[in-house]
Amino acid sequence: MPRALKFNGLKKQKAYYSGKRKCPTLKNQLIIDFKTHTILTTDHAKGAVHDFKLFKTSIKPKHILSRRQLLADSGYQGINRIHANTCGASL
Repeated sequence: MPRALKFNGLKKQKAYYSGKRKCPTLKNQLIIDFKTHTILTTDHAKGAVHDFKLFKTSIKPKHILSRRQLLADSGYQGINRIHANTCGASL
């Protein structure tokens, strides 16, 4: 394989590369209402995007989440600074 083509392919993969999984990935985020089980918002990004950054860009109508309690894992550290009603692991 010519060197230029090989380098181009690696450059494309880098955006999708997840350091945790050690392979190219896509990250999906789904926010649901716990009581009604309705989907509030969904979003996806390349694997290299941090969870919290994906959350900040995906909640365009902020009033959707203002009165709801959020439960998040440690990938969303710092969420309590922008959403007061938050609980979860080490937030």
